[in-house]
Amino acid sequence: MYNGYRIRYNHGGKIEMSSIYSIEKSNKIKKISCVTLTLSILIGILSNDIPVEAKSLEFISTEDYSDLKNDNFFEFHLNNENNSFDWIENYPNIEELVIYIETVSDVEIRKLKSISKLKYLDKLTIYTRENVSITNGAFGFLKDCNLLRSLIIDGPSIEEGILESITQLRYLSLNLFNHVFNNVDTDFNKLLFLEELNFKESAPYNIPMWVDSKSYNFLRKNGVLISSDIPGTIEILEKVNDKLDAIVCSLNIEDSESDKEKLDKILIYVMESLEYDKEIASIDLSEENWPVEKARKFYENGFLYGALEKDSAICGNYAALFTSLCRRCNIKSYCLCNSKHAWNMVEIEGKNYFADSTCLDCSSLTINMRGFFSNRVEEISMLDVIEGKIENELEMYLSSPLESMSKNDMYVAKNFPSYINTESLATLSKGDYFDIFSDIMKVVCGEEAFIIFLVYLRRLAVKRKKSENVYLINVWKKFIMEDLF
Repeated sequence: MYNGYRIRYNHGGKIEMSSIYSIEKSNKIKKISCVTLTLSILIGILSNDIPVEAKSLEFISTEDYSDLKNDNFFEFHLNNENNSFDWIENYPNIEELVIYIETVSDVEIRKLKSISKLKYLDKLTIYTRENVSITNGAFGFLKDCNLLRSLIIDGPSIEEGILESITQLRYLSLNLFNHVFNNVDTDFNKLLFLEELNFKESAPYNIPMWVDSKSYNFLRKNGVLISSDIPGTIEILEKVNDKLDAIVCSLNIEDSESDKEKLDKILIYVMESLEYDKEIASIDLSEENWPVEKARKFYENGFLYGALEKDSAICGNYAALFTSLCRRCNIKSYCLCNSKHAWNMVEIEGKNYFADSTCLDCSSLTINMRGFFSNRVEEISMLDVIEGKIENELEMYLSSPLESMSKNDMYVAKNFPSYINTESLATLSKGDYFDIFSDIMKVVCGEEAFIIFLVYLRRLAVKRKKSENVYLINVWKKFIMEDLF
């Protein structure tokens, strides 16, 4: 122990100035006060020769010891490598701990399990980088911190099950970034052990992405106080949840429908309801020219703000609305982003796919048709394609994450949840609509002609089923002979 000094024991084992306080019983404090003058003189005499580490120690006068009744606070910076937790042996009675996670190294982050040795830990604050996740593997030890009552998490994505397992908690505070998407997989209905759920300085239009009205009302009904450090946030949360509930109701989604069918309805709604901002669309969105100030107005109070409150929107608004609706329909959805773009990842039948509603809404299919007797050009909106159930021809409709990331760095996310198993990432784009008949038609007649044919079928309200292949062939002949030429 370094009696009489404020110190910090950093990851390299060196002693530095900090705000941790040494435990001193009253009799030890009296002894130290007797030698205060002597130490002051010695330090003055030897100041030119003492080591740098000794110079960094801040001497505490006798009056300061009124604050040292409990040696209970410590700050620790988790760096890229060689982090040491020897300080736990020196200060086993810490009650309040602040951790700054400044690395993405899973090896270093997993060293945090040493914190479970702090038997008196009551309050833990975690500040972390945007691309670090709170996972069961790295932070599962928190459920073993028996006296932990207060947990504050600033920023990262959170894996399902981790917060739900810390049943000894009474106060939980989550601060959701406004400059990058968080992904909170927590089942808030399972946090009934809390006395208060606080959202610190979270943007009010970010919270409803993860806390829907059912969870909000369930927690409050069971005595959990839901609060924010920003006045008016909870009122906005309630208002936005009401809007999102009304949208879900308008989709007329049935319980019997598959996740794929639900997803199509959500995607169609997002594309029909939002219009990409023309001013932003006219700008070269390279990283150097990204119009930060112009884009900020769409995220004024969070990512849902532009989608629900403005006449036009940009990619972050599309992604936020898409995820909010998916989650309310029991479809796991994540918001991914980088400095250039924002899009979604959704889980369908146990596999994760990329879906980019912004890209789909701002694009169309232009088909150059060459026939025997005439040529023609037809442009098909992506909305028509999805409504016509032929969306598997689209690049950013349920595409393979691995394939998308390898082809285009625009889809390399800086906030990808680290707990998503790579085995769950789809290796092929979703393709359950095209059967043997459609494959043959594309080979014989050309893929572009086949796309127009499928839109033609939608207009005739023909349902494509394998049992109808004979009828489809007859319709195809009519299309070729009477409409195409």
